[in-house]
Parts: sequence; structure tokens; C-alpha cells
Amino acid sequence: MKIGFPLKNASAKSMFDDFHACKYIGVYDDVNKTFVDIEVEELYQKSENYNLFSVLDELGIKMVICNRMKPMALRFFNEQKITVYKAEGDQVDLNLELLFDGQLKRFQAQMAEASSCGSSCSSCSSDACSTP
Repeated sequence: MKIGFPLKNASAKSMFDDFHACKYIGVYDDVNKTFVDIEVEELYQKSENYNLFSVLDELGIKMVICNRMKPMALRFFNEQKITVYKAEGDQVDLNLELLFDGQLKRFQAQMAEASSCGSSCSSCSSDACSTP
């Protein structure tokens, strides 16, 4: 199983809050017990589709851990069958430990940041939003 993390910078093992605008993705391979960081722009240049989900698919990531998620993004992750967990703090190693101990919570719609969605709410089916 491969687990993805948005990273602040290369080799940091310190997490960026979300995948939107992160420059690096950390990938932990549970089978080989290895961690690598990959520059997102480099992956986008290699990908025909040029989107985050094609990159995650190409990397074989089926689970991600992050601090923040917008309702629409959470819906897309769920549609792509990528499990999203809510991080505790910003350290990759701690979050891996908590995940394997069963202590991390799955990201639920009510945990998503509805206020940061901007004008995209009209196409979102999240019940976490309270649009005027």
C-alpha cells in the first residue's frame, strides 16, 4: 500500500496543510518500508492528463493523509477511491505511526473547510456547506 502526503519541501517529512498548491508529494510504501519525495511539477510534465488524480494514480497512491481538505476535493478523492485521513500535526512519521495504530480518523465531510471553497459550491454535493 502506498500513502501520499503533501510536503512543505523536499526531504523535509514535514507536511503542507493540503494538496492544493503543494510543490512536493511524499510517498510511503508500506511493503518496502520506504519514503520518497517527488516534485509535483516534474510529475505533471510527465503526465498526459496534468491533474493531481492522474499523478496519484501513476504513483499507485490509494490513501492520503493531510490537515485540510475542501468539500469538493474530498468528494473527488472519494470518487477516485482514495481514502483520506485527517492528520494530527505536520510530521509524516507521527502520522504514519498513528495510522498504523488505528488512531487517525477518516476525513469526513463535516471536517472539510466549506468556507474556503469560493464559488465552486454550486457544483458540490457536500452537506458540510452552508451556502447563503
